[in-house]
Order: sequence, then structure tokens, then C-alpha cells
Amino acid sequence: MTGALSRPSLDGLFAHWTFEPVALVLAVALSGWYLLTVRRVGGWPVRYCAGFALGIAALIWTTCGPPQVYASSLFWMWTTQVLVLWFAVPLLLLSGRPLHLAQRRYGEPVTRVLRSRPIRVLANPLVSPALVPIGSEQLSAEVEAMRSIGRQSMLQMIEDLSPEQQQVLTLKFVFNFGNGEVASILGKTEGAVKSLQHRALASLQKQIV
Repeated sequence: MTGALSRPSLDGLFAHWTFEPVALVLAVALSGWYLLTVRRVGGWPVRYCAGFALGIAALIWTTCGPPQVYASSLFWMWTTQVLVLWFAVPLLLLSGRPLHLAQRRYGEPVTRVLRSRPIRVLANPLVSPALVPIGSEQLSAEVEAMRSIGRQSMLQMIEDLSPEQQQVLTLKFVFNFGNGEVASILGKTEGAVKSLQHRALASLQKQIV
């Protein structure tokens, strides 16, 4: 995408697509492995296949469809893309029981991996929440002031910011990611993220005052 697009019509939300090779290769690889394994295992429930297929469809729609096309132009579209990719797609793919399918196909090696100590530790409900970034770096008085206005109010005010500034603030204050994680997600340096955050917060402070 080379620039911001105008607000789409209802038809545009379904008609505009783009080509994202990494996402398509991933979708094809996952689909090919799943279908081949289902054929070799035999007797795999249709509802599992349907759930996995919906996950693949959601992955392609989110990365190659309207959410990707309009992500840099519409804040709500970018937010939809993030939520679908991080929550809906994994849930749909897992509803196809790919790990159980792998166990049926490959047997003991997969079972040993799933029962290994690292996997059990990561799956522990007391451990996994601690792995979610909580923004542990020292916060400036400026950032604390922004947090004090509440997330809902912030989301309303950042609509007037640039798309990149919106993305940084959403990842920082809604999803509680640190600068390193935000930089990785957006493909920027930590310095660029800090600069975008500083300019965005300065603009928000003017709105508050």
C-alpha cells in the first residue's frame, strides 16, 4: 500500500484484495499438511475439518482482503485485523484439532513433545498470563497521565492521529505491549516507536488541556 485510501463503500469492503505472499504460502502449507494428514489418518470428523477451513479462510481474508487493504487508512479496520489475527484465527485453527491429528499421524514423537516439561510449563494457567507483555519499562509522567484518562476515552481521541500513531498507542495502551514488541509487530525500530508515541501523546495532551 502506497498511501491512505478513502473510506470504502459497503461493496468496497468485500471487493478490494491485495497479494501477501507470506500469508498465502503459510495458508497453503497449513492446508496442504492438514488435508494430507486427514487422508492418511482416515475417519477424521468433518466438523474439525470445517473449523480448520474457516481458520484458513479467516487468515487469508484478514491478511489479503479488506482489513489489509484499509489497515493504514481506517483505524477500526486495522483494529479488526489485529483482533482477528490474534484471537479468531488461532481459535478457529485449533478447533480443527491439529495437534490431535498430528498425534494420530505421527504417534509417540508428537506425544513426547506435547508432554515435555517446557510445553507443560507454557500451558500452565499460572504461567502463561505472566508471558503477556505488561509494559514493565519505567513510564514517564507523560505516559502515566495518558493512562489516567482511561482506555475508552483514549480510543475516542486517537481517531484524529495519524495511522501509525494510532497503531502505536493501541498496541501500547490497549494490548499492553512494550516498545520492543510494538517495534517487532510494526516492523520499526524501538527509537521510531518511541518517537511516534511521544508525538502522539503530545497531541493528545493538547486535546485534554
